[in-house]
Amino acid sequence: MAFYTNYIPDPFIYKIYEETLNQLNDFFGFKWKENKPKIYVVSNRKTINMLVQEETKRWVVGWPDKKDIFILDRKNYEKESSEPYREVYYKGLIIHELVHSYFSKITKDRYEPMWISEGIARYLAGENNYRKKPKQFSKFLKFYKLRADNEVYHESGHAIKLLVEKYGKNKFVKLIKQLPSVTSKEVFNKLFKKVYGFEANYDNFNRLLNSDSF
Repeated sequence: MAFYTNYIPDPFIYKIYEETLNQLNDFFGFKWKENKPKIYVVSNRKTINMLVQEETKRWVVGWPDKKDIFILDRKNYEKESSEPYREVYYKGLIIHELVHSYFSKITKDRYEPMWISEGIARYLAGENNYRKKPKQFSKFLKFYKLRADNEVYHESGHAIKLLVEKYGKNKFVKLIKQLPSVTSKEVFNKLFKKVYGFEANYDNFNRLLNSDSF
């Protein structure tokens, strides 16, 4: 199959792109100078399905392909997705997918655990600000393997918020830099406990969630 692409200058996307790369360079502690991520804007659902070679859910409006990202054209957003268009949401979408680019670069194309990779993307994109904070955690830890399930987003961003804001970004970056050597969920759990000093389970995360400082 073949896809035709055209370069169209878009100041709105370019501004978000430049600001985001500066912010992510600071957060992850390195400057991405060469072969930077590219953004491909996809016009409709049919093209999305052809690109990913499967029938996608209408909530799928962006995805990474290693360092590059694909996003649904904002001009067709309401027509081709299940969500209304809001500029703040669309900006969050771009940031979210660019976080995946950085995550992939650091972890050498590893996206597991899924709750880690999706959670940090959701947190840094500011999506927690317009998504309801859970009263307690009960689902996110089951998302270790990659799978297209919208439910992973409901808690993971808030779980990562706890880790970053209570223990600092450096500890989180230290954790994900070691993901290339992780071979299983059990190995990851040992690594997590080594870095954070407690086990990754709902009891411990709910204690953090309900602490006075969060």
